[in-house]
Amino acid sequence: SYYCYVPNEIPLSLFKSLKNTLSNLSDCDICNFFPKWVETKFQYIPQYTAKGITVLGQKERIIFLAVSRYFEIDKFEKESFEKWMRVVWNLAENANINSIPSMISTMRLIDELSPHSHNIYSFLSSNPKIKSDAAKEQVQEEIAKAQKIIEDCTWEKTIIEAEKFAFFKGAIRFLFTDGEGNTDWNDFSKKWENTQLYFNKEGVNDPYKKSAILLRALLSRIDISEDWFGNTPEFWRDNLLYDSYKSVIHDLLLAKEIEVKKDSDPWINSNHLLSTILKEYNGWHILQDWRGYSVLTRYSRREQNPRSSKEIVVLNYSRNKLLHQNSIVINDNHIIDKTKYLYGWDINFQYKENDFQWFGNPNDQELDVYLMYKNKEGHLDYLKRNKKLHNEKTDNMEYFCFRVESNTTKDSFLKKLDDLISQRGKDKPKA
Repeated sequence: SYYCYVPNEIPLSLFKSLKNTLSNLSDCDICNFFPKWVETKFQYIPQYTAKGITVLGQKERIIFLAVSRYFEIDKFEKESFEKWMRVVWNLAENANINSIPSMISTMRLIDELSPHSHNIYSFLSSNPKIKSDAAKEQVQEEIAKAQKIIEDCTWEKTIIEAEKFAFFKGAIRFLFTDGEGNTDWNDFSKKWENTQLYFNKEGVNDPYKKSAILLRALLSRIDISEDWFGNTPEFWRDNLLYDSYKSVIHDLLLAKEIEVKKDSDPWINSNHLLSTILKEYNGWHILQDWRGYSVLTRYSRREQNPRSSKEIVVLNYSRNKLLHQNSIVINDNHIIDKTKYLYGWDINFQYKENDFQWFGNPNDQELDVYLMYKNKEGHLDYLKRNKKLHNEKTDNMEYFCFRVESNTTKDSFLKKLDDLISQRGKDKPKA
């Protein structure tokens, strides 16, 4: 290729630097030095395809800069390039680069480290003062790991093995920090052993996914608030690295046996609730005080008219006890296997061969039970009274229904159901 140098336009030094970089790069297939979790052929330079030119993502731009700076500074040397790529990928993977400014900040970090790219372990192990604020936690982790490797080179293999395990992608500080977050390698072996038992690439290994025991053990020890939770890699990765939970994570990774705290909320102590609803959806969260109740939900906010019953589980609800009686048959689509919890606000059930619906009014928290009928299409609908027989025009007089009060007992609930059935026989219902 022929390049023309135009005075005062593009400095000659740029062409000299580019020539030096490309010359040094020519001896190396850099993709051979990328970590295991980069599963596809990584294109750090835009490619011409039938659909046009590919676009570099933010992570690719960071890696492109790191590779370019390495070869600009000196020639390829296998060992130093392996170490540089390992550190750079760890930083790029664990930096917040979801915006252009954050990507630029991370690129400045790489640029700050690049003069030491051919001896990155030695530089990091000297506990340097790094000006950039990008990926601060991961920078400190890389410093701690470099110090350990410089102290004893046999640790490098173990550290790299842990970095590429499961969904960790280079971030493993939970393995070598204590309950206060201080660097402590004494418990690494035990934590690493348990970590391999608990986790896999998809999240949690089957023995600890069964009855959601590992998840419930964590939830019973933290304030989950209204955060999302589940057995997904994203949830566990965030919480293994989350500073607020470092003491809990430390204890769980050292535990001889995973146990749920007995004084935790009933829904956490349930052996079947979470394991069952997680089969429907991978992630849930809890909303406090939705219509006066705590609700496990797939919604990010309190919906006035929720779309799907299976995306809501109401926890502290008297309905759960009142409906679980031998004489009542709850429709299967509401039942959460082996629990007394139910999907949805509105529950259809049968009593003495009559159809009913427990209806939670979304506007004023009224809890009514309605006697239903099957229309011509075979769908349940609200059964109306004969208005000619009633002077009042309130909702409760228009339909066969009753209000569920806070002091309603199981016996009084059945009595009210019997009364509706009896009233239906005396009245002339309108279908």
